[in-house]
Amino acid sequence: MTVENLTKTNDLLKYAGFILDEEVE
Repeated sequence: MTVENLTKTNDLLKYAGFILDEEVE
């Protein structure tokens, strides 16, 4: 994996985590 791919994956994980946090509340 390239650094760019890792960055994109990290951003997606942060976005998914944000959505999950919203779903919990």
